[in-house]
Amino acid sequence: KEMTSPIKNKNPFLVFSLSFVIIDFWVHYLLRLNPLRRSYDYIICDRYFTDMLVILSYLDYLPKNLFKFCAEIIPKPNLQVILQLDPNKARSKHHTLEYYKGEHELYNQLTGKNVIKIDVSQSQDKVLKQVFKVLNETNH
Repeated sequence: KEMTSPIKNKNPFLVFSLSFVIIDFWVHYLLRLNPLRRSYDYIICDRYFTDMLVILSYLDYLPKNLFKFCAEIIPKPNLQVILQLDPNKARSKHHTLEYYKGEHELYNQLTGKNVIKIDVSQSQDKVLKQVFKVLNETNH
């Protein structure tokens, strides 16, 4: 089976739906995640709102020049751990190197004191130790 990149947006009018996406993020946060935050010490998400912004931006539904702005106005986690792998080392049956490079570039734009990036080209044990270290440091 041939590797392909996802189909990018060719309709500039679909960008206008972005405001609905941001509103949907906030509604989801207020109705689902925020009540959980009051009940639990930790909420671990495999994907967060920023991951959706990366995908929307890569597919050209979110203009690249608005990516950082949108990342600032969506709900923020207390801690965001981004597991990074050099796009040249990523292997997949479904996506091209161009896809991985594009997403990697967007994730590199995410910065802040609550954004921790961990290189996963190391052994699984080292990565896991780093993740637990970050969790322990932010818990105090």
